[in-house]
Amino acid sequence: MSTLTCGQRCLQIVLIIANILVFICGMALVTIGIISCLSIIQYSKDVDVAIYGLAVFITTLGVIIFFIGIIGCCGACNESVYKLTFYATVLFIIILCEIAGGIGALVLKDKVKEKFRKAIEDAVREYGNNPDLSVLVDSIQSGVGCCGANSPNDYKEPPPSCFSGNRRYEMMN
Repeated sequence: MSTLTCGQRCLQIVLIIANILVFICGMALVTIGIISCLSIIQYSKDVDVAIYGLAVFITTLGVIIFFIGIIGCCGACNESVYKLTFYATVLFIIILCEIAGGIGALVLKDKVKEKFRKAIEDAVREYGNNPDLSVLVDSIQSGVGCCGANSPNDYKEPPPSCFSGNRRYEMMN
């Protein structure tokens, strides 16, 4: 290893810390993706290929980011020009993919909103028939502070989760 100046050593440490954060973000994405895949399979009667595909994409992206973090850390620790060049190239490609993903999200925003709205309406409609789904709906309603997909009128009798805390929803006719 060559001797590094103080500025180069600081830059190396910053790069290592940044790559540890990249590594952690990759692990978080893998965890979120796997939980999403399992939730979609468990709670959906009809698995929507687009939403399931998004969960698989998030998992795959997490694995890639995880390994990029490892390569970046190794390159910075070993002061390897080749590893750091590969790392920088892959980061550039990821930035391009993120830009493309952001554009895709903007283009498909309304379609995704509609899918989620339909999924929530289906979950509310199935409330009471599926215990796991009922627990999920209750936790969403308690956590977000809402009742039903559109209003408390979505239920014949609103569940207790509609009235948790200091909230009290009036039935609208």
